[in-house]
Amino acid sequence: MDRKYPSIYTKASKVTKSDTDSSGNIFAGLILGHGGDVAVVMRDHATGTVTTFTNMQTGALLPIAVKYVMAAGTTASGIVGLN
Repeated sequence: MDRKYPSIYTKASKVTKSDTDSSGNIFAGLILGHGGDVAVVMRDHATGTVTTFTNMQTGALLPIAVKYVMAAGTTASGIVGLN
C-alpha cells in the first residue's frame, strides 16, 4: 500500500551554498552536519529575500522549504537537503 507521510523525507542530497543559485532544487528540510548560522531564501519568498537562522546546533533538522542556501551569511557546513 502506497501511503504518503508528509513528515518523512525520502530523498537527500548535499547542498552547495550559493548566492546566485540556478539549480532549481527546492528542499523541504535541511540537516546540518556542523552547526552555525544558516542563511536561506525560502520557497515562497522573492529571490533576494534572505532569512537567517542563527546559532543552529550540529545535527539540527530544519523542516523548512527553501529555494537555496546562501553562501554569504551561512557558517554551518555539511548541509544536507531533504525532500
